Amino acid sequence: MSKIKLIAIDVGGTLIDDNNNIPPENIEILKRVKKQGLKIALVTARMLSSTKYISNVIECDYGVYGNGSNIINLNNNKVLYLEKLSNKNLERLINFGKKEGLYIHLNQVFQEVSDQKKYFALKHILLNKKYPSNLQSNVEVVSSLKDYINNTDNIVKLVFVSKNNLDAIKEKITKEFSDIFITEYNKNLNETAINEIINYIEIGAKATTKAEGVKKLANILNLNQEEILVIGDGNNDIEMFKSFKNSGCLKNGTSEAKANANYVSEKINNEGGLNEIIEYYLNKEEE
Repeated sequence: MSKIKLIAIDVGGTLIDDNNNIPPENIEILKRVKKQGLKIALVTARMLSSTKYISNVIECDYGVYGNGSNIINLNNNKVLYLEKLSNKNLERLINFGKKEGLYIHLNQVFQEVSDQKKYFALKHILLNKKYPSNLQSNVEVVSSLKDYINNTDNIVKLVFVSKNNLDAIKEKITKEFSDIFITEYNKNLNETAINEIINYIEIGAKATTKAEGVKKLANILNLNQEEILVIGDGNNDIEMFKSFKNSGCLKNGTSEAKANANYVSEKINNEGGLNEIIEYYLNKEEE
């Protein structure tokens, strides 16, 4: 097999534990592979703003954010790829979300915005208390989302959040908005930082996926498929597992994700299962 040169890692349920910390085993092995010359990329639905601390701890090289909508070289913060929502669609979506009584979260390249201090905004505000000031999330609570979008044009994603089931909302979005795409729908997510079980729908300008984002990064870095190891735990990681033969899923992953990965760890994320997957593939190279 080709020697692995890039490890692409999901964040929640994979790199970090259920308390939003990185297990020491994961930090140790990622620093070791960095010394061996491998590159590390975060591949996540999250944005740069809310992963700065994590990226710094593991000396991450690249970020594939917003489920493939945004790629950044973290060594110089250069944007390598970006898909943006139009202000016209943003205004329509904000009106829709307000009418349905939903929490609305806007993801930008370097900042996240809401008009309510709850759910994702509150999560980042609370987590910031653990981080040094230069590595805190750039999260802002504004009085008017409509006024905010009139002064910017770089919104990558819009996210609707509720404690209630969003199946009916998802159907309405599909019927009413023909030129936007639901890039992730997560049900019953346990957000331990805010002690809430939530549901959310993420919306983007194109039907991007983590797999497409990693492929774009591979082209930029001139890497072939066998030189990349992808690791995750959720259904939005399945396309990555199908696209790259070097793939690992955490034991705590969904049944669908585990069925599509080429290796499933015996340890969960809280026990350093990421470490186990990387060790497996490094040992496989030496056989």
